[in-house]
Amino acid sequence: MWRAIAAGGGPAEQGVTSSGVVAAANWAAVAWDFRAGSERWQARTHQFSSSEVEALVDAASATGLLRSALPTRNQYDIAVVLGGSVTANRVRSQLAADLAVNGLLLKHVVGLGSQRRISAEECSALPTGERDLDESANLARVLADAADALGVEPSVVTVPQTSRGRRPDTRESIEHLCKVLDPPSNSSMLFITNALYAPYQYFTGAGIALEYGACWVEVVGAPTPTADPSRMARGIAQELNATLQAAGQLAA
Repeated sequence: MWRAIAAGGGPAEQGVTSSGVVAAANWAAVAWDFRAGSERWQARTHQFSSSEVEALVDAASATGLLRSALPTRNQYDIAVVLGGSVTANRVRSQLAADLAVNGLLLKHVVGLGSQRRISAEECSALPTGERDLDESANLARVLADAADALGVEPSVVTVPQTSRGRRPDTRESIEHLCKVLDPPSNSSMLFITNALYAPYQYFTGAGIALEYGACWVEVVGAPTPTADPSRMARGIAQELNATLQAAGQLAA
């Protein structure tokens, strides 16, 4: 990651120290924030040099943004499939099903979705004849389709919109989930997402789950397509920035 920061003109490597993480986060908040509070798909475009692209892809590989590690336990009390786009819901639900089929015991599977309306563009990714109203409805359907493979009947928690009418962010969503589930003391939780978002969502959500009673929290993600490194570079930089912001808050 430090090579990617240096390639973009950021601060010199300071190691994994509080001051080093904060310095990197401050720089990334300006250089790699292409969303400015908007949704990921609304992020502005940015052209990286070939050396920046190479360094970003290397950083993504080293930090698990391309492929996350497998779960370390053989069973989890609660598996949470984080909701997103139609495609994200499908690949994350499939990852949960694949893990279960390969022997991972998921005692309770819950999808965490929002009331975000499914966009017209997303509808093209839906099976013929299907029309889901919002993210939670879509997540509920794909999880129900995977119930046999999961080995349990999944449920879905829908996070309401904020008082300002926007979709809740990761922190707000996981806080709502924990209030609803009230994880039993000493329970283990596995969050399932896309590898590209796993480090940020771990730094953001693990502490919340632990505060509510969980004793073990992990995040795994579906692999990131790597066919077009130049096209991926912006997403990698954006998620490295998100990870640094979350880690910087813990380090500050």
